Amino acid sequence: MTCNPLEDTDLHGNHGLTRRGQAAIKLKSSPSLGVICVFAVKVYLSIHREDAKSAKKNVFSKAMDLRLGSTDFLIREDPYHPCDSVSHGGLHVNQFGTVFTKRMAIVIRHSVACVLLWVLFPGISLAGLPADVKALLDQARACEKAQDYAGAERSYRQALMLAPDDPEVLKRLGILQQTELKFPESVEVFRRVLSISAQYPEVNFFLGASYLGLNQFQKATESFQAELSTPNPHPRCSYYYAIALVSLGRPDDAIAQFNQSLIRNPKDADALYQLGRLHMNASLETIQRLTELDPDSFQLHALIGEVYANNKRYEDSLKEYRAALAKRPDAAGIHYALGAAYRNLKQIDEAEKEFLLALREDPNDLRVNLYLGEFAVGRGNFAGALQYLRVASAAQPGAARPHFLLGKCYHALKDLEKAKTELLAAATADPNDAQPHYLLAQIYRAQGDTKSSARELKEFQKLSLAEKEKIYERAKTTPQ
Repeated sequence: MTCNPLEDTDLHGNHGLTRRGQAAIKLKSSPSLGVICVFAVKVYLSIHREDAKSAKKNVFSKAMDLRLGSTDFLIREDPYHPCDSVSHGGLHVNQFGTVFTKRMAIVIRHSVACVLLWVLFPGISLAGLPADVKALLDQARACEKAQDYAGAERSYRQALMLAPDDPEVLKRLGILQQTELKFPESVEVFRRVLSISAQYPEVNFFLGASYLGLNQFQKATESFQAELSTPNPHPRCSYYYAIALVSLGRPDDAIAQFNQSLIRNPKDADALYQLGRLHMNASLETIQRLTELDPDSFQLHALIGEVYANNKRYEDSLKEYRAALAKRPDAAGIHYALGAAYRNLKQIDEAEKEFLLALREDPNDLRVNLYLGEFAVGRGNFAGALQYLRVASAAQPGAARPHFLLGKCYHALKDLEKAKTELLAAATADPNDAQPHYLLAQIYRAQGDTKSSARELKEFQKLSLAEKEKIYERAKTTPQ
């Protein structure tokens, strides 16, 4: 086995890039990935402090100026002085592996720049190699571990003198050169491997990574495509293929590849991060286009109201929804949005008024009927709640909440059999909810079934304790 010394890997093959491994790739044509999207949203969400029309025009110009369309990929200032640097591919890299421009030193973490991977090579047999060649490969790996890359390269070249066309030796030399940011040299070596064996394991992937390092994105995509056609492609191939596609201005294709990466590893935080950035930036671009068309349009007010609501800025969302409603009084969905904002602000009377107006638009809407049923239950109007909750339950029979509220109503109205039926349905729909079991314990006790009552009470206590423990654990891990 051999390793790329740019990344820390444990015996189980877990990867973590070292500082030296944070190589840089500038994206020349990547308007879809906005590194500053979060900044843009925060700025946009402060527009209520300014004049609405002028702010809506200015904020997105700020956001778009800070996207990856610019030549600098700004993450954070480098704490190290960029001394003793070397230039590569139009960027400068100092002895810390830090990339910097004339304006700012930068460090890129877990980004498209991280194309140099520490990899193990399972399944690559060295049994056919002469003993002296295998000894030189072991010597090269020892040098890599000691970060003696010049010594490692000497060992690989000595091995090539003994086995000049061995693809594994060439592959390891190419990865070493990639580690040292010698992308052109690594490209030549990888292409030589492929001339010997067109589908040699993972070489197309590493060739694509080197092309990324050279900003040759079209060639990178071709290499990644070739890798994906092999029997066992590199596990990160879809991810870096997506990065190359983004660089070519093909965000839709990139999204498909990020999703493929997530199929392989649903916990791939890097892929989720990149997907989030793509979708966020697409939203920002859409809002910018709406702003340019008409900064006081119904569509823009409605959309910004939703942005505020999603960020729990309910007072601000109300202002935007009211402005949207003033532009288009018969617009469907705005009364529901207003009601939801009022509900989150615990202004129940105002919320109920809006939900009743929303009910005229769609009498069978699950959410509207559920919320109106909740309000009626909260006021103790159990008989009045039934009409809403029955509609909500019929709209989504598998939802636990309508069944629970119906059970609560029937229990209050002394219809114990109907209450029991609804509460059992609620407990089945949500096995982790303790509330149905408490009411079931009361119903069984009222019916003289002490054994079932005790069972339900015990289940209630168990689930309540589990919920308290979850809340405690979340509190411990949530930043203050």
